[in-house]
Amino acid sequence: MSSIPPSNPKEDNPFGSDFNDPLLNPSSPYFIHPSDGPSSVSITPVLDGNNYQSWSRTIRMALISKNKMAFLLGTIPVPSVKEPLYSVWERCNTVIMS
Repeated sequence: MSSIPPSNPKEDNPFGSDFNDPLLNPSSPYFIHPSDGPSSVSITPVLDGNNYQSWSRTIRMALISKNKMAFLLGTIPVPSVKEPLYSVWERCNTVIMS
């Protein structure tokens, strides 16, 4: 009689073990690509008080394309400072605010 080895969820994942890590999973809002940074997204035109409509549309498209709109909307709750995810959340939030 053969025995079946225990299942390992990370090995069973068809996307690989990195898919389970929010820092390495490109579909996670916590993922920051190496090319993303404070100056990686240039929004033009600059908001000047008369162009809110076009500026707002441009900034929304930029945040949605980077999977970061949830930070701006507040739908990703701020973790407790004691949680390991807090520093990751703070880093993403800082990139967005810059």
